[in-house]
Amino acid sequence: MWVVTGNPGNVGKILHWDGTNFTVEHEGGVFTDIWGFGGTNPHTMYAVGDRIVQRGHDGTWQEVVSPDDVPAVCHDDFDLLGVVGRNPNDVWVVGFSPCILHYDGKSWTEIARPDNATRLGGVWALDAKRILVAGQGGADQEQGLISLWSSVDGGASWTQFSDPVFTGIAGGFFDLAATTGGQRIYAPRISGWLLIGTPGGGANTNAMALWTSRVSVASGSPRPGGSGEVILPEQ
Repeated sequence: MWVVTGNPGNVGKILHWDGTNFTVEHEGGVFTDIWGFGGTNPHTMYAVGDRIVQRGHDGTWQEVVSPDDVPAVCHDDFDLLGVVGRNPNDVWVVGFSPCILHYDGKSWTEIARPDNATRLGGVWALDAKRILVAGQGGADQEQGLISLWSSVDGGASWTQFSDPVFTGIAGGFFDLAATTGGQRIYAPRISGWLLIGTPGGGANTNAMALWTSRVSVASGSPRPGGSGEVILPEQ
């Protein structure tokens, strides 16, 4: 297990737990998130914060994007907040400012973010083209628009999720996660709700059913939820 630490003004660390002890593998910078691939790439990892570093096969970490090379739009008090990758040559990073970066195996590229997205904190790649990003802005409680956007063309265009079940629900997202293969998607909301999604199957593989969890983080008591289907644009 690996853990990252760091706050502005403090020295960040990347620590490894071997089942008995924590050891510091890297020190320097500010880190907020980390991602490993496992499988055929068990040693390759990325960590992000005020910079991007990569772990090599020998267990050492190398800076691949320095603080000076991080696009200016990505810099704020939190810098880069989320990282996810399908393999070491297909990596996505989001920043709170907001910004979106993608690595294609050759270079890091800034991706145009959704028009009304702000404060991005979560990103997930369902496959090479279908990408989800989540944040804390752009929601419309009257229309049921939530702070979750999807792309089916690798970030060239974005569509915001909307569903009547979320009418009147406030609060944005600060992360995204999914099971292997993306069969279940989880997005914790700042307001204490947990959004759970399942990609659609059958003829329309771009459909995704969404519903809220039953548990309120704030009170620990059940909350009413609902269900609906959000149709992503056809590829």
